[in-house]
Amino acid sequence: MPKGIPGSRGTCNVVENGQRCTKPHYGRGMCNTHWARWRHHGDPLIVLPHRTSRLLPYLMECVRSRDRSTGCWRWENSCSPAGYGQIRVGYDLRLVSHIALEADGKPRPSPEQSALHSCDNPPCFNPDHLRWGTQQENSDDKLERGRSNRGERHGMAKLTADDVREIRRRVAAGEMQKSLVPIFGVSGGTISRVVLRKDWGWLD
Repeated sequence: MPKGIPGSRGTCNVVENGQRCTKPHYGRGMCNTHWARWRHHGDPLIVLPHRTSRLLPYLMECVRSRDRSTGCWRWENSCSPAGYGQIRVGYDLRLVSHIALEADGKPRPSPEQSALHSCDNPPCFNPDHLRWGTQQENSDDKLERGRSNRGERHGMAKLTADDVREIRRRVAAGEMQKSLVPIFGVSGGTISRVVLRKDWGWLD
């Protein structure tokens, strides 16, 4: 058992790249992934650099669709629920886009960063369309390109942007919030959150 990793029944205690692993405990204080690495290689933090480079030719063989107009390499095997290509590497289920970036000589800067697509095409793993970025950068990209499902784009939205502006205008003019409930067909709590900008806070 590796030193400095106490047993636990909660989450994994391994610290990798300065971040403690949050996966569920499997055995000997480690998650299934780190335990398997320790079991087979004697080190839960071992990284086999040759794997990524060897995987790229295999990934290229799996490209069944190349869009000449966009340059996308479409992964058509196993995908995550969000549509991103994935492949099992040893004991890890990894995103194909991550492997493509690493094989292109661009290692992941930190565990918090993900592969961002400039093409907005989740199955694509062309490294020319990918870059490492944070979740905030990904959110900013969505807003800039109109891919965010906030506001009226959200499937559960009951108000439009014009409704929200009208609600705020009426309340600012002195109208009671409860009087707006039957007019806009939403709850008093929704009206309150709109006025306090807890909902639709981004809308001017």
